[in-house]
Amino acid sequence: MAREGDYSRVEFTPLTGRTHQLRVHAADTQGLGITILGDRLYRCRAVTSRLHLHARELRFEHPQLEKTLHLHAITLF
Repeated sequence: MAREGDYSRVEFTPLTGRTHQLRVHAADTQGLGITILGDRLYRCRAVTSRLHLHARELRFEHPQLEKTLHLHAITLF
C-alpha cells in the first residue's frame, strides 16, 4: 500500500479468523518471508514498543448480545 522509510505498509485479507493467521503467513518463507513490525513471537528484531498490526474492519457474533457487530476504523492514510 505504501513505503515508509525502511518499511512497507501491506494490506492482508484474511480467509479465516484463525489465531496468528496473518502473522504466520507474513513470517513464513513461503509467504512474505518477513515478520510484521514488532512481532516478537515470530522473531521481529526491530526496536519498537508494540506490534504494528491493525484491523480496518471487524465483524463477529457478540456472545452476550447475540447479534453481529460490524466495526470500522477511520482511515487516516
